[in-house]
Amino acid sequence: MTEFDTEIAQCDYAPVKRSVSLGEGGIALPVTAVVTYKSGEVGYRHVRYSQDRGKANHDPTEATRLIEAAAAVMIRYESWTEIEIRSNPVQLANWRRILAWLSAAREHSLAWYSDEVADMFRSHQSFTLADVERIWGEAAFPLYVAAVFQNVLLGTYKSNIGTENLSPETIISIESGP
Repeated sequence: MTEFDTEIAQCDYAPVKRSVSLGEGGIALPVTAVVTYKSGEVGYRHVRYSQDRGKANHDPTEATRLIEAAAAVMIRYESWTEIEIRSNPVQLANWRRILAWLSAAREHSLAWYSDEVADMFRSHQSFTLADVERIWGEAAFPLYVAAVFQNVLLGTYKSNIGTENLSPETIISIESGP
């Protein structure tokens, strides 16, 4: 099995196709989102309920079986319960704040800001949000932060937002690979 590209180009949370059949056995993969990576590869994601709403949604061994069956035919498939998604309150709180920045910037093209941040990575392996404000100023800070976290969301960069509260000391670094 090859390594998968982790940079997301597009994510469709309302896919037309709700399941994918695997091989002759006709195993159906429930699909919540279709992800297209920058490599052109397509992957599937599914959020299953932890409450008993049917074996495929409830049984973690069934989810593992589906993931393994998909991998056997070179389909990238990820499955989580809502409890797994909500299990990191720090990350959830951080993403709520980040989504507010992204929402506020929705009428602006972030391409130029993203390019500026990419240029910064030519001389630095990592930087903090305080560095962003120091370099580009308080007035432009929200758009640069939106560009930074848009790239974190796409997998281009990584951050410590899963373990640390969002602050001026939040670290942004180059994604080291899958």
